Amino acid sequence: MKLRDIMSAKRKYPGIDAISIEKILRSKGISTSHNRIHQYFKANALANTEPKKGRRRKYVRYERHYSNSLGHTDVHETKLENHITFLDDYSRFIVSYGIYRNATTNNSLKAYFEAIDK
Repeated sequence: MKLRDIMSAKRKYPGIDAISIEKILRSKGISTSHNRIHQYFKANALANTEPKKGRRRKYVRYERHYSNSLGHTDVHETKLENHITFLDDYSRFIVSYGIYRNATTNNSLKAYFEAIDK
């Protein structure tokens, strides 16, 4: 039974969190989510409720009010190549993109100056 296994892990490791208990149970072949474990802890006063974590946050996806006022860089590395991308933070438009063998400063600057030119 999952509940008995959750409590057994909680007694064996008193300061453990729900994610760690999820991993312990998974290693024993028991599948349950850490969210469900945490809900059980809250229902039985084994976890503190934090008011700031309970409310929905108002995320701001784009911080700028107009295009080209702020950009950011993304670097994606694979075994064979590195992708350096410059994006407009407002529109999420890819302004410049380069594929290089190494993610070096010079290669980043090449993609950066290409973005400025565009």
